[in-house]
Amino acid sequence: HKATYQEYRVVGGSVADPAAWPSTVALETTYGSPFCGGSLVAPQWVLTAGHCRIYPSGQIRVVAGTADLAAGTGQTLGVARQVRHPNYRQSVPGAPRDDVMLLRLAEPSSAPTIPLSTATKPPPAGTLLHVAGWGSTTYSAANDSFGPGSPVLRTTPVRVKTAEQCVDAYGANAFYPQDMVCASLPRRDACAGDSGGPLVDQPGAEA
Repeated sequence: HKATYQEYRVVGGSVADPAAWPSTVALETTYGSPFCGGSLVAPQWVLTAGHCRIYPSGQIRVVAGTADLAAGTGQTLGVARQVRHPNYRQSVPGAPRDDVMLLRLAEPSSAPTIPLSTATKPPPAGTLLHVAGWGSTTYSAANDSFGPGSPVLRTTPVRVKTAEQCVDAYGANAFYPQDMVCASLPRRDACAGDSGGPLVDQPGAEA
């Protein structure tokens, strides 16, 4: 599979098989609080979302090579710099364009990498994809609140929607079919804290 990233909020999923997501990493504060996900696309580079640029580089770290953040396994790597897309902008709150960022790690990771997608068109509507992350596992629409994150990596399948469905869901001023894709299944989706994590067709296909 090839790495892209997903911007939104894993609800309704299941515990991920670590062997299927070897390139998935967690972005944490130096105090150990996860806030975004990412994909190791080269030994010293992580692909994530532009809106995950929340803290200075010296206040964040990347945890690679583990699916259980509480186990104390894997690698903990510092971040040398954050390179957000130069055209990143957020004309509508919560709906950034060119929402892509690369993290240069302070040292190379020994975890497996995943190739970047070279597709020039979004996957067709109806395509089944997969997301993974350590973010919230519950969401309450009543007060727009999110539950706690998961210490273990979770995953769920999602199905690509038509451009019309995405515009209806997010609004024409927030969803742009020319450079965005949206995907979900009933009661299954990515959630808060999963931002920047992978959106792939076949987990573990690179192994």
